Amino acid sequence: MCTSVRWMHRYDIDLDPEGTWSVVDLDTGLTCEIGGLVLEGLRFKIADQLASLLNDMDRQRRRLH
Repeated sequence: MCTSVRWMHRYDIDLDPEGTWSVVDLDTGLTCEIGGLVLEGLRFKIADQLASLLNDMDRQRRRLH
C-alpha cells in the first residue's frame, strides 16, 4: 500500500499473494466492492485506473458536501 499519499487519497491498490492487485478503501482497510463486484484479482493497470477513478469520484463528492 502506498502510505505516503494516504492522507490525499481514500483508495489505493495492494499486491495480492497471487501476484494480482486489489483496490482497497484506506478508510476501512477493506477491499472495495462496487455493485457486488469485489475489486480483487486485477491486473496492475486496471486496479490503478479503478483506484484513480474512485479517488476522483470521492474528491468530487467531498467538494459538494
